Amino acid sequence: MTNIGDVVFNSELKEIINRLNNDFHIERVALTGGEPLLHPSLNEFVRDIYTETNIKTISITTNGTVALEKNKWDGLKDNGLFKVNISIPEILSNTKNNKKNKLIFNDQIDTIEYLNSIGINVDINVVVVYNDEYSLDNVVKQLYRLKNENNLFFNIVLLPNINCPGDYSNSITAIRSFCNELHLIKKKMSNVVGTSNSIGEIYIKTTKLTGNPFRLSSMCSKCEIKNLCQEGFYGIRLESKNNRIYVRLCIHQDTEKVVMPFEDFVKSKHYKELSKIWHDVEN
Repeated sequence: MTNIGDVVFNSELKEIINRLNNDFHIERVALTGGEPLLHPSLNEFVRDIYTETNIKTISITTNGTVALEKNKWDGLKDNGLFKVNISIPEILSNTKNNKKNKLIFNDQIDTIEYLNSIGINVDINVVVVYNDEYSLDNVVKQLYRLKNENNLFFNIVLLPNINCPGDYSNSITAIRSFCNELHLIKKKMSNVVGTSNSIGEIYIKTTKLTGNPFRLSSMCSKCEIKNLCQEGFYGIRLESKNNRIYVRLCIHQDTEKVVMPFEDFVKSKHYKELSKIWHDVEN
């Protein structure tokens, strides 16, 4: 299996991003990983996307374990960084029986405070697990406590665990119970691929409002795990292999049907289906 390397900004990536922007009106780029804060030329990479393409909304998803100097955050902000998503691991240091009452998130207070000061938006992503030791209510209350005590600004995003159908359904059950127990009132709802339903200051992200993922028929109809998969088609991912840009359409499989060079992707039935979907949305 070929190792995935650092994506670099070059003429090929510029052409790909601008074509996706033109054909599908993609307006946002999310830099994920691995850990994007370890990218050797992150500042220049963000700058080049912002200045050399039509993309003006760029976000980074980090696991919150890498410390970045303030001047580097300043550079990322100046070069177009819009938002930072900090993902808290599924297994937190704080469970019902943990007396230390401390989240891994504590170590990120200074970073979030600085991001607030320079105008970069922050989301805290919490993958919801469900077991006897885990208390979603306890985790959220601690996040709010840290938020209030340190005068921080961030959204809390609850993510269901999509590892297997049982994990996913248990996550959804835990989220619904949490909302009911706290008497949260739904204020806003968006029905898009990768749905995020806003509930107060907490965002709940599911694959679709029905609890069923969005599926591309060209990719998912004959998939052997389609009845188990809770991810479905979630977006176009770009990754680098052998110094070429590949498109990945599925995180669960690694076959040439779902991972292919970009030039093959634009000739594929997946591209045609996505083009039709976008055309239908426009009209």
